[in-house]
Amino acid sequence: MSPTNDNHKMASLDDDDDDLGFLDNLALELRVRKEAFQLEYREETSRWILKYENDVRYVKHQAVQPP
Repeated sequence: MSPTNDNHKMASLDDDDDDLGFLDNLALELRVRKEAFQLEYREETSRWILKYENDVRYVKHQAVQPP
């Protein structure tokens, strides 16, 4: 999965935009429900966390900017 410039923005789970955001693209790539993902910024570590249901993984590439 290689990031493209279109993926370098924050996507909200409540976002009803016509264009696909980061979570939409990831869900399509992995063939899973977008609602299963949560993207959360942790200020104490200055890192983005990608949660998939109960599984938590650090986002290795800083594709989106902190809030």
